[in-house]
Amino acid sequence: MSAYLKAKELNLTGTDAEIVAVLQTLCARDVDRQDVATWMRECGLWTVLPDGHAGTLYDLYSATADLDIKTGLGEWYASTLGGQAGAIRTTWPEIAARVARVAGLIAVAIPDGARLRDEFYALAGGLPYASLTVEQFATERAAAETPKVDPEWTDTAVLLSVNLSPQSQSVMLRVTRCAVVDGRLVNGPTVATLATAKAADDSRLSALLAELQKLTEGLSNG
Repeated sequence: MSAYLKAKELNLTGTDAEIVAVLQTLCARDVDRQDVATWMRECGLWTVLPDGHAGTLYDLYSATADLDIKTGLGEWYASTLGGQAGAIRTTWPEIAARVARVAGLIAVAIPDGARLRDEFYALAGGLPYASLTVEQFATERAAAETPKVDPEWTDTAVLLSVNLSPQSQSVMLRVTRCAVVDGRLVNGPTVATLATAKAADDSRLSALLAELQKLTEGLSNG
């Protein structure tokens, strides 16, 4: 789904820059809480032991005096190891933003944090809009909001064969509907498939045959 359509689906509002900042945090899917807990244990980030807790992320939680960091990591623990969530809803803008703060903290404050952050997002299918720019979003929005103009179709006849003999004058035409769309000639449906008609059946065909007869005679005399 394009970034603009995703923003419309989620009813995101604000400037293009604000909307892009939200989209950049969204994951491809929600991630199971137990998958995150297992990943944290295997990576040594946070493990619940019989007599307490251990891990580099837990150590950061214990040592920090920053209230915002402590609150964010406390919520992270409650949702993952504390069992207060069945899934981490990383496709929801508000949740994705809070998860992004924890992921960013892991990236800068934990050894090999950038790799660990990427591993976490891989559990959620990645970040489909991570590289989205404001300019790209504006281009998508402009294209989506540009009124669609129905093309003007014109019937075009292609002359397939001509019989100019006096006994049986006839023409064979194929009439195709075409239009110019975005500067390109587009062929539409065939209006008359390999239509055959005698001159006597249509005055327009009679006129065409007369003109062709004159042209043939002129070439012969030349």
